Amino acid sequence: MLNIYDAFLKALTVIFGFIVQILLIIMVAIITWLVFSRQLLGSAPSWVEEISLVMIIWFGLIGATFGVRERYHLRMDLFFKMFPPKIRTVIAYFTDALVVAFGAMLLIGGINHVILTMGQTLPATKLPGAIRYLPLPITGALIILYGIRNLIGGPANDR
Repeated sequence: MLNIYDAFLKALTVIFGFIVQILLIIMVAIITWLVFSRQLLGSAPSWVEEISLVMIIWFGLIGATFGVRERYHLRMDLFFKMFPPKIRTVIAYFTDALVVAFGAMLLIGGINHVILTMGQTLPATKLPGAIRYLPLPITGALIILYGIRNLIGGPANDR
């Protein structure tokens, strides 16, 4: 059963890794156009800033899930390494449980924000306002999935 879960997580990682790469390429192209149009043409279209802001939100939040997958979350290693191995294991499990709880808060809060902003539109592009908040529940769900894997014995360099 764990192999199926790992295969599922690997597929999600590949899919969202591809999405993040595409977002980065498009973001660089859009921001290049923004700089070019401002510097050489004297003005930039208003949609460029709006789209790049939305894309950086997507890129940052979805990219953060890979940090959860690899346990790159913030902690004080100096103090962590001072504890005996058994205590470090307890701390690592506690940290993973907190990460899952944070993912649940992102998922629930993100769904609420998406629902609240469904009727709004972005001023320059007229895209639904919810597009800004849609990565929150996606990120929350991915954090929960990766965090659960970490809790049940995923690859750990800190235990």
